[in-house]
Amino acid sequence: MMIQLHPYDITVQYVRGNDLPVADTLSRLHPPHFDEECSLEIEFHVHSVMKSITVSDKKMGLILKENKRDPVMIELTSVIQKGWPNHRYQCSANMQPYWNVRDELSSVDGIILKRNRVVIPRALRRDILQQLHVAHLGMEKSKQRARSSVYWPNMSSAIEDLIRNCEACGKFSRNDQKEPLISTPNPQYPREYLGIDFCKINGRDYIVTSDYYSRFIETDRVESATFSEVIKKLKAYFVRYGIPEKFRSDSGPHFTFYELQSFFQKWDIQYLTSSPNFPESNGHAKKAVDIASRIMLKAIESNTDPYLSLLEYRNTPIDGEVSPAQLLMSRSLRSILPCTRQQLESNTVPKTKFLKARISRQERQKQNYDKAFNDLIELKDNQPIWVKLSKKATRWRKGVVTSCVSPRSYFIQAENGRFYRRNRAHLKPRSSVEGNSAQQSSGFKGDEDLPSEFQPPVTQSSSPKKAAPKTQDNHSTGKIFQDSPYRTPRTPTAPPAANSESRNKNW
Repeated sequence: MMIQLHPYDITVQYVRGNDLPVADTLSRLHPPHFDEECSLEIEFHVHSVMKSITVSDKKMGLILKENKRDPVMIELTSVIQKGWPNHRYQCSANMQPYWNVRDELSSVDGIILKRNRVVIPRALRRDILQQLHVAHLGMEKSKQRARSSVYWPNMSSAIEDLIRNCEACGKFSRNDQKEPLISTPNPQYPREYLGIDFCKINGRDYIVTSDYYSRFIETDRVESATFSEVIKKLKAYFVRYGIPEKFRSDSGPHFTFYELQSFFQKWDIQYLTSSPNFPESNGHAKKAVDIASRIMLKAIESNTDPYLSLLEYRNTPIDGEVSPAQLLMSRSLRSILPCTRQQLESNTVPKTKFLKARISRQERQKQNYDKAFNDLIELKDNQPIWVKLSKKATRWRKGVVTSCVSPRSYFIQAENGRFYRRNRAHLKPRSSVEGNSAQQSSGFKGDEDLPSEFQPPVTQSSSPKKAAPKTQDNHSTGKIFQDSPYRTPRTPTAPPAANSESRNKNW
């Protein structure tokens, strides 16, 4: 009768016999003999369900064999045939995971089904997980494939653990999403905070510096990108405008020379570097390079003097009708355009005239940028990770975090034993259990032992190449050295000072 009434949505309500106005007809007119037609309908339904399961006879026999061995499957078959208790707490501990799906369970010829899905005994779950992950699909696709054919309690969690610990999936996984914007704090006076970068225009090398306060850009051609050329240009800047408190660059090979770092220490300048292969964190200097290179290329294309073009940029208002020249020198610069003598006279620009407009624009930029991004999980010391050592790398490598340099910037030790500094965008958490965790996830006990957590090697050498770098205070000045992945330092070096990994787009 249950099979015949299955297509209907029926609500059964118990009523005591004393409350019935007429006699209970159904209880008194039971069939006098066995209903052969009903038995045939039930047998037909059972065979149709079994035929819809596309499982080979060999595998079905293996499932049936394990069901007879597994005490949980034996108990579950008995409960399905005899009926479930009225309350969950009345079930045994082995039956409680099946309580929520009890109405969907059935037993046919020793095989337990959840609707048209086969319930897998414990001993076969590890093999089923391996078969599900043979294509190395993602978590959602693997779970959808499993939900179409098999079932056991906590199956989704077992699939997630399997994929999370799969080495092949980890090596070729996609990059994490981008993180929210971190804006560099606005300086309090001109030339307090400078950014520097190199660019190549028409095959010639140029060094570009920019002031974070005034947005004043300086461009100089250099014969070669050596530390002596860089130091020569920087000394000219500092003598002309004064020594800045902070100086920021990327971690390119031009800025990792020990002599250059010693120069900043001697001149009492806090030297800050961004993570290698992550130019977005040096966005201010990158934007200055973009502006300067476009100005010069357009001037060359139109046969005009590029220096006049750069002069006009310095006189062009950028924040609240104030130009870079006015913010740096408190006056406009004389150019080929007509101007009054009053514009050329010294007149200090109050901060309130431009700073409010700049901060408002920065907040709008951050709000628009952060709409689609969320913060990534902060990594901890000695945490196993996946790392991309180069920007063009197609696979992730194993590594371990040694220390946090600054927000979103970490020192890591790769599987080759070398130390690197990388941004959080190039790092992904890796499970401490390597290899396949299907056994652990599916509840096996007493089988093979799982591998232990990856531990970073302990080195006793005093060589600067082997010693793990240490984190320094973010506010220390003049003691900024880096074990560069591009070049071996000439003398032992200390690690770079912590500095904020920011994506400065505030132009």
